[in-house]
Amino acid sequence: MTRNLDSKKIKLIEEIASINSEAELDMLVKAVELIRLSGKHGESIFQETKNSISVASLIKEQNFEGINRSDFDRLVNELDVKESIEELLAMVD
Repeated sequence: MTRNLDSKKIKLIEEIASINSEAELDMLVKAVELIRLSGKHGESIFQETKNSISVASLIKEQNFEGINRSDFDRLVNELDVKESIEELLAMVD
């Protein structure tokens, strides 16, 4: 097993050594990084992106339950904001 692995490594090193294109080397570096990350973190972090998504599907996917209006109102009252929304927005600008 080790002998086969070592011969594969040597063959790969020879192939890499024969590359004369910087673009090909850059692609190879990216491929190796991707393989190493996949091995370290699992394949799940490299799932394909979706072409489209809806708010409803996001709510379901993330198990979003909304906010409790009474808790929200209580927090707003605790903040005791005196400035108008226009004044607050001007502070951010």
